[in-house]
Amino acid sequence: MITVLSLFSVVTSLVVTIMLLRSGLHLQPILIFVVSCFLSSILTICLSFSSLVSIFDMLPSLCFNVAFNIFHLFVFSSVYKSISLKMLQYICLTSQHDYVTVNSLSSGVTLKEFSERTDVLINMELITKHFDAYIVTKKGLLVANTIKTIQSIFNIKRIGLYGKF
Repeated sequence: MITVLSLFSVVTSLVVTIMLLRSGLHLQPILIFVVSCFLSSILTICLSFSSLVSIFDMLPSLCFNVAFNIFHLFVFSSVYKSISLKMLQYICLTSQHDYVTVNSLSSGVTLKEFSERTDVLINMELITKHFDAYIVTKKGLLVANTIKTIQSIFNIKRIGLYGKF
């Protein structure tokens, strides 16, 4: 029964994520993920109780559900917002009949992403824009120093998923 519950929680999480992404609702990606995790956990618990499974038999399935959702978050976030993957897709779509120049690539993908991300930082009040320049706010400095401290604690010397350690 534990295997069935574990499989049910995985399938439920994936199905809910796909349904929310395809629903046309303009939800934030993290909200989609949270709803998916929450619903898969609740439905797994409901299935366990309806099958008269003891709490001790249900616990391994819920632990598996949590582990799967952590993996799901990693995969979902890396595919959902990866600039490298967007660049690759742009090159694949554009270069079928022609080469893609650096200018074309930067204007087609990276400048748009840069603009979106600076807008997020401005909306979060981490930076402000002055003419064509940006300056960090007190809140932004606090966040940057907190990240730097966390990186120091875990001996993280680079940012991102790619590259050498």
